[in-house]
Amino acid sequence: MYISSRLEHFGIPYKYEEPIGIPDLAYVPDFTILRPRDRKIIYWEHFGKIDDNEYINDNIRKVSKYIEYGITPWDNLIMTYNNKRGGYDGRLIDAMIKGWLI
Repeated sequence: MYISSRLEHFGIPYKYEEPIGIPDLAYVPDFTILRPRDRKIIYWEHFGKIDDNEYINDNIRKVSKYIEYGITPWDNLIMTYNNKRGGYDGRLIDAMIKGWLI
C-alpha cells in the first residue's frame, strides 16, 4: 500500500498486479510502471516475509524466471524487501522512486 501511495504522490503511472503478457511467464509483478522520462516499462516486486525460507526460495525462482524473459534487476526490475520486523524503510522507497522513476 505504501509503494502505491508514493507512486501516486510522485505522479508515476502504474498498474497493480497486472499480467505481463508473456504466455509462459505465470508470475505477476506487484507493480508495472511506465517511467515518465523515457516511457520504459519498469516492474517492481516488493518481497515480505524474509524470515520464511520457502517464500524466499519461491521468490528466487520467480526472479530467475523474470531474468530468463529479459526482466532484470537494475535494468527494468526494482526489488524491495521488508525488514525482519515486517516493516520497510519509507525513505528508501522514496529514494528508489526518485532515482529510478523520476
